[in-house]
Amino acid sequence: MLRPLPGDRTRLLVRYQGMGFISAAAGAVAPDAPLPFRLLHVAMVRIPGLELMARAIDFFIGDPLHHYMEAGMLRGIKQRAEGRLVAA
Repeated sequence: MLRPLPGDRTRLLVRYQGMGFISAAAGAVAPDAPLPFRLLHVAMVRIPGLELMARAIDFFIGDPLHHYMEAGMLRGIKQRAEGRLVAA
């Protein structure tokens, strides 16, 4: 969301809310999805503790990586918006 500020400035707001990537993706598999994805979904539903393990992987690995990626992306947007991008 772009929010206008006084002094001819703008604030970019980014909000993310979710329950991770692996557990959410495994829970939303379509019936016509490729076989490996359907097998993952069946395993997540039927094997006790597998969904909890997927959520732990999301929390301890996926979320920090997502934060790192999003912070870098926002730095790049800021540099381009302020005209300070240095070519690599």
